[in-house]
Amino acid sequence: AHGNGVLDVTSRANVQIRGVSEVDFPTLLSALIELDLVEADAEREAQRRLTVTPFWDTGDLSTRLGLALEKIILPDLPDKMGVILDTGPSRLLQDTPGDFRFETSASGALILRADGAARGREIDAAQAGSALGEVAASYVERGGAASKRMAQHLKRVSLPKAWQTTPPAQSASKPEPGDAIGGQLLGVPFGQCDAGALRALLTDSSAAISPAVWHHRCVGRCMFRAVPKGARAGRLLM
Repeated sequence: AHGNGVLDVTSRANVQIRGVSEVDFPTLLSALIELDLVEADAEREAQRRLTVTPFWDTGDLSTRLGLALEKIILPDLPDKMGVILDTGPSRLLQDTPGDFRFETSASGALILRADGAARGREIDAAQAGSALGEVAASYVERGGAASKRMAQHLKRVSLPKAWQTTPPAQSASKPEPGDAIGGQLLGVPFGQCDAGALRALLTDSSAAISPAVWHHRCVGRCMFRAVPKGARAGRLLM
């Protein structure tokens, strides 16, 4: 065991281990690398900018895009810039901070939209990596780093018309904790989860988890996964 026993679920759908000692850090890092949860190369790790809809399924568009985009080397971007994959059954990540948004249109076509623009560019899934690289390179070449975020950048520059052809589908309401597509949404009060409770949940249900980014007025952030009904989901609530 490492850290203080509490895991933080962040607003970018990451899980952070707090309270790791300097002595334990190398062992923990090696374990995370072995599990393919972090990159062995620090520069490659810095390229991990994806936030994926928690309502993904094996082999679906979100999964295919995520696996493909993990291999893309982007230009040097500000630290907080991120890529959103909001390509699940409904568009749900509209309020999640991000700068390059993969979404679907009302007709179901895949689009890439720069955050702050009302419309995006319709692309094929096979073009996702090259399209992302193109818009990221344009952002850098036109001095975007001075603005830090794409939405701020677009207040002083305009995108080519070819990048503003197709609006995204209408966004859906944020899910509430409880039964959801393929499983359950579990509330994580104030974004903190007891590591032991999470381990017990995984052991009891034989399920994996996928962090979500939504805030709920009562419980803070949520953590989603396909937890079979009857599993002791309540044990995740602190």
